[in-house]
Amino acid sequence: MSRGVRSATDRDFADLVLGAATPVLVCFHRGAPAADELDVLARDLPWLTCVRIDMDRWPRTAASYRVTEAPTLVLFQRGAPVLTLAAGQQPTLVRRTVEALAPRP
Repeated sequence: MSRGVRSATDRDFADLVLGAATPVLVCFHRGAPAADELDVLARDLPWLTCVRIDMDRWPRTAASYRVTEAPTLVLFQRGAPVLTLAAGQQPTLVRRTVEALAPRP
């Protein structure tokens, strides 16, 4: 069952993302996030953990992964980033790529 999209901070990013047992898709964004493909993925791919982090409020984490544009999606597996998708990617491409790299267990 989907857990929805969680919000992260610089303080809890390691616990939510790096320490996760499942693949984690992180959306680095600026300001209030709008409903987007991340919400759909969280609903449709329950084995995937989805997290948002506001780059303006929590810049240290974005800087540590060299994320400068928003929104940027980063897929983490076993605590390591394995894929970065810049803003403007087609939702179907995002879904297919995430499913290929983080398939249902």
